[in-house]
Amino acid sequence: MAPIEKSASEFSPSCVQKLQSAPPAPKQVARAIKSLNEWKTGEVIGFRLLSDRWVLLRVIGHHEDRGGKSAVCELLNWIGESMNSLPPIDQLTIRTEAAATKISQFLFQQPRSRRDQHRVMRTGIVSKPAQQLGNYTIFVWPFVDRLFREVFDLE
Repeated sequence: MAPIEKSASEFSPSCVQKLQSAPPAPKQVARAIKSLNEWKTGEVIGFRLLSDRWVLLRVIGHHEDRGGKSAVCELLNWIGESMNSLPPIDQLTIRTEAAATKISQFLFQQPRSRRDQHRVMRTGIVSKPAQQLGNYTIFVWPFVDRLFREVFDLE
């Protein structure tokens, strides 16, 4: 079957004018913001839940791709009212998901917005992670609170 060809006279005048006019001005493309994470492997991070209670996360490694670098964490089995009286970190176990999948690792990004930055605190404590990096889920802002509730039953 031969290709269908039309002569310029078969197009409407407005279509021909549009095709012969100058192209539109180029549009500014927003620069991609890469995720940045300076937390060290083994570093213990405090995270304030919506209930104003604190939980502890320990960095077990990092995930890096074109989107940047994010920490992969394990949740320590501790909930407290204040970060001033922490138990010995080496005595804490790892909290896992109640469901059959037993999720215990999650990618956690440092918050970018000012309203969320006060909810994350570097404790200055470093301890050996309890597990190797692998098979983790992803917790992203602004859904972090919902994911902590759904996966770890924490609010």
